[in-house]
Amino acid sequence: MENKKEFKQAYLLGDMLYKGSTLLRAQEAEQLREIGVPLYSAAEQNKDGDINDKTNQTVESNNDLHAHIFKKDIDNIMASDLIIANPERFAEGSICELGAVEMFNHIWMVMDEILNDENLGEEQKVLLLQEWMKDNPYKTTYVHLADIRCTDIEESGYNRSFYINQFVRGCAVAVQTGKRGVPVSQGGKDVMSWEEIIEELK
Repeated sequence: MENKKEFKQAYLLGDMLYKGSTLLRAQEAEQLREIGVPLYSAAEQNKDGDINDKTNQTVESNNDLHAHIFKKDIDNIMASDLIIANPERFAEGSICELGAVEMFNHIWMVMDEILNDENLGEEQKVLLLQEWMKDNPYKTTYVHLADIRCTDIEESGYNRSFYINQFVRGCAVAVQTGKRGVPVSQGGKDVMSWEEIIEELK
């Protein structure tokens, strides 16, 4: 029998905000642990009153959640060597996470191919990596969103007209700021309007 592959940590990627999704993540986690797979499930963090649980948030801490949610989940994705994904079409954050995983794996494979090529010397490897970086440049990114439901009027409960998934917002802030985990209140660059982008590009 072929030896079973051992994993350091699995990341359970999928929606965890709806009740049904939370129950499904719990079932998946239980079944994976039963077969010996160590894992991180962001859905389980809600049980501890962490991040997505609004009962323990102040207005200030709640307004910074985008940065904390994004950093915590991405850090755990980066630490995992197994991803089990359920990117349902309504799960914006999960879809965003899966895209990040694909991009990381692509870059990892490019680097692995160059760094482990026994026919190349160290200087050649460095030159090839520099060439790859030149051909695949850093992406200056602007993120904009317009919705007539956006308002500064104070809304609460089911009166809220509009929301943006906070993982997706955290991703937008990180990619525009150039650093992970910096909330808008501490200088992170928030989602912009189209007009703001035009002004910056003039």
